[in-house]
Amino acid sequence: MTSKPTCLPLLLTCAQAYMPKLVERTLDRVLNSVKDVEQTALCELLVYLHQQGVVSSADLKSGIESYTKELEDLRCALACTRLFRTGSREAGQ
Repeated sequence: MTSKPTCLPLLLTCAQAYMPKLVERTLDRVLNSVKDVEQTALCELLVYLHQQGVVSSADLKSGIESYTKELEDLRCALACTRLFRTGSREAGQ
C-alpha cells in the first residue's frame, strides 16, 4: 500500500515565498541557455507549475519584474562606465 506524502502541502506552502525567485532564475537560465532543448523544457516547466497552481500569476509577474530590473541595472552600470571612460579620455586630451 502506497501512501501520499503528507509533507508536500507544507513544503509547497513554505516554498511560496520563493516562487518569484524561482521564476527569475528560470528566466535567467532560459535567456542564457545555449541549448534549445533546455530553453523549451524550462519554459514548459514554468507553464506547468503555473497550470498546477504552484506558481501564481503574481509570482510570474514579480519574477519577471525582478529579472528585468537586474537587466536595467546592468545596462545603466555599463552606460555609466562608458560615460566615465569617454569623459576621462576627453579630460586627458
